[in-house]
Amino acid sequence: MPPNQPLTDPSGFLRKHWSRLAQAAVWITSVVGVFLIRPPGLVIDDDRKIVPFAGFIVAALLGLASVLLYRWGRRLHAWRWWSAGALLFTLSVAGFFTYDYYIGHWTAPYAANRIIIGTHWTSIGNKAQVEGNYPSVEEMLKDFGGQADILWDKKELEKRRRVLAVIYVSCVAVSALTIITIVQAIHCLAKK
Repeated sequence: MPPNQPLTDPSGFLRKHWSRLAQAAVWITSVVGVFLIRPPGLVIDDDRKIVPFAGFIVAALLGLASVLLYRWGRRLHAWRWWSAGALLFTLSVAGFFTYDYYIGHWTAPYAANRIIIGTHWTSIGNKAQVEGNYPSVEEMLKDFGGQADILWDKKELEKRRRVLAVIYVSCVAVSALTIITIVQAIHCLAKK
């Protein structure tokens, strides 16, 4: 569609461009998904929501970024894209290690998965900790069938689950923007 021309077929325009955005979003999300595990402690319904939601975020970011990609696509813009890519790359690395830190400190292994654990014990958890003589949290989880909400405060576990989900989606979004800006920097440099 030529610039400054009214949009006469919105559904056709959307179909044409949305499929491109969706394909790119799937590719980027799968690249990011290789190194970023889903947040643990999600019930099945949440687990079915978080990954598609992250994909939606990537597709939306691609759509929003497309305006900038078209607007600033000349060789002279390469330095700006490279700078943005370097900044976003730094944020991606920081986000990854932040997420990894919280996964390591807020979860414990149980039955080939990770379960969110807390610091504020319930009365049952406190009694088990004092009387149970458990060598590790993992052993305590085994005895309680992986039911962390019996051992730790439910509100704390829910808060941690939500924080991990937000960090996960943020990491996916920043990583996606990193890929977009670096690809755009290369594209701008390739222009004559």
